[in-house]
Amino acid sequence: MGPANALRAVAILLATMGLVAPVVAGDVTITYTFNRADQLTQVSSSQGGVLASYTYDGDGLRATKTAGGATVIYVRGPSGEVTAEYSGSGALLAEYVYLDGQLLCKITRDAQGVEHRVYYHADIVGTPVVLTDEAGLLIANADYKPFGEEVIPGAAQDPHKFTGKELDDEVGLYYFGARYYDADIGRFISVDPVNGKSEDPQTWNRYVYGRNNPLRFVDPTGGYEKDVHLDLTTVIAFAVGFSYQTAGTIGLADQAVDVDPATGSFAGEDARAGYHFADESRRARLWAGFQESGSTTALGNYLHAQQDSFSHVGYDAKLGHW
Repeated sequence: MGPANALRAVAILLATMGLVAPVVAGDVTITYTFNRADQLTQVSSSQGGVLASYTYDGDGLRATKTAGGATVIYVRGPSGEVTAEYSGSGALLAEYVYLDGQLLCKITRDAQGVEHRVYYHADIVGTPVVLTDEAGLLIANADYKPFGEEVIPGAAQDPHKFTGKELDDEVGLYYFGARYYDADIGRFISVDPVNGKSEDPQTWNRYVYGRNNPLRFVDPTGGYEKDVHLDLTTVIAFAVGFSYQTAGTIGLADQAVDVDPATGSFAGEDARAGYHFADESRRARLWAGFQESGSTTALGNYLHAQQDSFSHVGYDAKLGHW
């Protein structure tokens, strides 16, 4: 973390404690204002005045955003997903279509009323990495570092970026629902509304994203992490021909490696070497075990070790991710 980002992190920490944010870049001071519900209501700059302000509905979700003199009003569906956006004057700006909770399409209309569609093609954590139009033609590619820093920025006019969340370009923050996230420092700007667990040290820091392991966990609402092992494996198993029920069982078996105290990463070096940092010969033995037994548990063990062999490159079983 560079000096500017380090100062920015301190600014966020102090702001959430009700203190004035310090200088974060040159002579610019950024101030974050929260209400009593710990919701961000305003971001202001010592040079540019108010950068953005927000209001929230009765469910605690963002109702409006005002930035650059323009207001966006959000209309939400039964699960809290944004289904439409209107201007402050009531003009329809965009409509959204979802598939199984994943953002699929954005519909807009130009001044002549002609409809235009943008289709989102997401990776395993829900980040749109390819955008196409209604004819299937490429609009933009995008790529991100594990914590959401942009490598290839994608379509500049489209705010749905890391894990499909909306980036507020005016302030450099992602809106996750329960909180706002700063991808430059890999931290939320307010504490997790869900308390940590005494037996799980990764939950003690209530500002971290995805338990500090964004290759395995995503945070769908800003309130808790979601295991990629479970979802990724279930989807792939279903796609290759397993029934939905069997695919779910395989996904649960994969996730169980982390959940089971005997095989989880805190079980000791042997468990880490066996399932989380397994070498090629160990993975071959796990595959042979599945071939012999045909059990979903054995398949889950193998898939977990195989997936972790990619996400844990550069680490070893002795110290894990420390």
